[in-house]
Amino acid sequence: MTTIASEDVSILKFKAYHSADTYQLQLYDNLLDVDAQHEVRRDKTFRILDLGCGSGGGLCELQMLYPKAEVIGVDISLQALERSKEVWKHFTEMWPEFQKKKLQLYHHSCERMKGLVTHSVDVAVSVQSLQEVQNLGKAVNEIARVLKPRGLLFIADFIPYDAAADHVDRSLLSPISSAQDKAPAFEIVQEQMVSFEAAMGAKLSSSSTRELIHKFIPLELHSELETFYFVENTPLYELLRRDQMGYRLLCLRKTNKCSTDEEEDVGHVTDWVGNDVGDGVGDGVGYSSDEEIQDDDVPNYYSYQELFPQLDILKDNYNVILEEMQAVQEIATWPFWPEKHYTEGSSEWRVFPFCYTFPASDASKTAWVSSTCSMCPRTAELLNNLPGIRTALFSKLGPNTTLSAHRGWADLANHVLRVHFPLIVPTLSNGEPCCAMVVGGETTYHAEREFIVFDDSKLHYAFNQHPDATRLVLIVDFYRPDQLPRGQARGGHSDELDEFIESFGKQMAANKTES
Repeated sequence: MTTIASEDVSILKFKAYHSADTYQLQLYDNLLDVDAQHEVRRDKTFRILDLGCGSGGGLCELQMLYPKAEVIGVDISLQALERSKEVWKHFTEMWPEFQKKKLQLYHHSCERMKGLVTHSVDVAVSVQSLQEVQNLGKAVNEIARVLKPRGLLFIADFIPYDAAADHVDRSLLSPISSAQDKAPAFEIVQEQMVSFEAAMGAKLSSSSTRELIHKFIPLELHSELETFYFVENTPLYELLRRDQMGYRLLCLRKTNKCSTDEEEDVGHVTDWVGNDVGDGVGDGVGYSSDEEIQDDDVPNYYSYQELFPQLDILKDNYNVILEEMQAVQEIATWPFWPEKHYTEGSSEWRVFPFCYTFPASDASKTAWVSSTCSMCPRTAELLNNLPGIRTALFSKLGPNTTLSAHRGWADLANHVLRVHFPLIVPTLSNGEPCCAMVVGGETTYHAEREFIVFDDSKLHYAFNQHPDATRLVLIVDFYRPDQLPRGQARGGHSDELDEFIESFGKQMAANKTES
C-alpha cells in the first residue's frame, strides 16, 4: 500500500475544498518543479513572492507546498487583496498549524513594489500575470531588485496569438539570448512548452490528453481544449495546429551580472519611489543594498487609550469639530497637498493645517497657523490644550483616491505617532467599508469617531474607494512616548512643503476675503 506523506494529505484536502481552483492550484505545484528542485525546497526556510496574487488561492497553495516559507503577495487590485485576506483567514482556520504564519500583502504593481526591500526575496512566482503587465521591462528590473542574488523566478503564462503581444518573450527571454543585452537580469534554468506537437503526442488516449490539459491549461479553457480533440477545424484547433497558441512554464535565475550594485540600485529605486530622495524631495522611502529599513517587528498600530487618553476630549467634542470643519469648507478652498507624487491620476488630497513642528523632537518649534485657527477657534482651542501635540490638520481624501505608499519625514515621523480622528467616512451602498489606512501591509478601516493611532515612520498609505463621496479626518501627531523605539524613516521634507507652510496663512486669508 502506498503511503501518502502528511503534507501531501493536507495539500489534497486544500485542493478538494477549493475544487473550483483545483487546476490553477495544480499549476503552482507543476510550475515550481520545472527546475526539478521542488522536493529539495520543501523543508527550507525562505521568502516567496506571488506576483499578481489575485484572490489568494495561490498564496495558500505556496504555504502548503513550503510550510517553512514566508509568503508574500502583491497585486494591483485592492479588491483582490481583500479577497486574499478572507481566503487566508479561512485557510488558517482549517489548518491551525499555519495560524502563526504572517501573510504580507502589498497593493503594488509589479513595476513598482515599493514595500519590498532590495534583495529580500528568494523565490518569485508569476502565474498568468506578467503578460498583462503594462511595462514588463520595468517589472523585470523591479523583480530583479527584490530578488536575492541567484534568486529564482518561476513563470507560467500563455503565449499570445500575436507574437508582438508576447511581452514575456520580448521583454524577458529575447534580451537574455540577444547580444544587445550584455548584462541580462536573468538566465534561463528550464523552459517547458505546450504546443501543437505536444498536444498531438498526447492524443493517444483521451485520458492522457485530458491529463495534459488539466496539468498545464487554466480551468476556463478546459472545455474548449477537450472539444478540440474531437471537433477539428475549431478556432482553437487551428491556432494550435499552426503553432500560434501555446503555454509556457519557465524557471529563471537572477544572474550575478544583474546591475543591482549599490550605486545603480539606489538610483533605480529612488527614481521610482520618491522623486529624487537624494535631493530632499520625496516621501522618505529610500532603499539601499547595504542598509535596509527593517521594522517589521515594530507595531503598525497602537491603542489610543493606552498612549493618548487625552484624545477623549476630541471624541466628546465631535459635533463641535465637525461643525467647524463643514463651515470652513464653505468659506475657504482647501489647497492640494503640495507633493504631487503622493497621489496618482485624478485623485484628490486636500488639507487644512492648524500647526506643525520641525523637528518634532523639539516642542518649542511648534508653530500655529493663525489664519486657520481663527476660522475654527473652538477646534483650535481643543487642539492647543492637548499635551504632546506636534501636528494638527484636517485632511480630505476624494473619491476613488489611493495615495502612494510612503514613509513620513525623518524629522517628524521618527519622533511622533499619528492619529486619525474620522469625521466623515462614507461606506458603500451595501454597507461595506471603503476607506482605510494600510500600515506595514496591515489594513484598518476608518469609522466615524473611532481613533486610529499608527506609526507614520513605517511604509503606509490611505485609500477612499467610494465612487463619489469624500472622506474627512482630523490628523493629530503626538510626541512618541519615550518607552517606544524611535522610527527609522530617512527622508527629509521637501521645498514644496516648506513653501506651502510658509504661504498657507496668506493663501487662506486671500480665499476668505474673496468669498
